[in-house]
Amino acid sequence: MSVLSPRFAPGPKLGLGLLFLALSLGAVIAEEPSASAGHTPIGSMEIRAQLVPLRYTTLGAEMDGRISLLAVREGDSFGKGEILVRFECSTQKAQLDRSEVEVAAARKSHAAKEKLFHLNAVGELDWDLALSAVERAEAERTATKTLLQKCQVVAPYAGRVADQRVQAQQFVRAGEPLLDILDDRNLELQFIVPSRWLVWLAVGTAVRVAIDETGRTYDARVSQVAPRIDPVSQTVKIVAVISGDHPELLAGMSGELTVPEEGSGP
Repeated sequence: MSVLSPRFAPGPKLGLGLLFLALSLGAVIAEEPSASAGHTPIGSMEIRAQLVPLRYTTLGAEMDGRISLLAVREGDSFGKGEILVRFECSTQKAQLDRSEVEVAAARKSHAAKEKLFHLNAVGELDWDLALSAVERAEAERTATKTLLQKCQVVAPYAGRVADQRVQAQQFVRAGEPLLDILDDRNLELQFIVPSRWLVWLAVGTAVRVAIDETGRTYDARVSQVAPRIDPVSQTVKIVAVISGDHPELLAGMSGELTVPEEGSGP
């Protein structure tokens, strides 16, 4: 046992501070579950979970133009393939009409040159140039059709509008956000737990969550464990799916999650 030199002997105030720190550390260690014992006092910890949509995205404009139709507003539901936004595209439609006329004219010219070629009235070069004119007209028509398809924004999946960024008759630039949408039919629970729980908490484990906003408790089951542990907090994100269909649940709702103790199983 070492003896402190009088030069470094702690004074009364410092001695009391060290004693308090030692007592505090002892209390924390006593409360921390023993890893060797393999027991996790889950009931003493509050685990918060949040409902998040499985799919969500921001739909943006693919062209410069004025919005002629905004079919949905914030909070509205829509089906997959439904037109959400339409742009004023009379110019693009006129370009497509002109392209159709040019394709038809090029094909007639090529047909005439082909007949003359078989009669040896024109050379092979004239015939090839007429064919090239047809291909060029058809390519321009395809480009115009592609541009015309950008005149409307179609829902990639069924869901709801989370945020409306624009208004009807507004002029927008390509790349500008229009609507934030989410899939409200496929929600999942996300929560954070200590990484040591992975010894027993795995995919398929049954859990229960009490949602604050509805005042109801729902059964769920772990569907995914994040492949990475936070090295600082030593925690890991867990994803669970609520059993059954519950239209009252909305993305962003949260509640307290109850996880069975180690060894209790689902």
